[in-house]
Amino acid sequence: VSLEGLDYLKDGALKSLLISKNNLTSVDRLSRFSRLMVLDASYNAIRDVPMVFLKLAQLDLSHNELTRFPNFNGMPDLRILDLSYNQISDSWSSIANCRKLV
Repeated sequence: VSLEGLDYLKDGALKSLLISKNNLTSVDRLSRFSRLMVLDASYNAIRDVPMVFLKLAQLDLSHNELTRFPNFNGMPDLRILDLSYNQISDSWSSIANCRKLV
């Protein structure tokens, strides 16, 4: 499964995206959606999230294959985060930048 179908959408057109249980290995194609506020990419096979979502308030990457934390430096509005059931062995220090987490 791929995210190629999203290539036809304009940047501001996407604010919420639920793509769980799609056997995805990457979410790189989402980097151009700068206004994305909710992303549920749980239950996939994602190993890395290299991009930053500036407006993101809710992120669910549970049940994936992450080994390190996503880059939280550019996600000041992040309030809800679920990274459970991954293999993260990274330092928790990067989460310190998420001051609005509930």
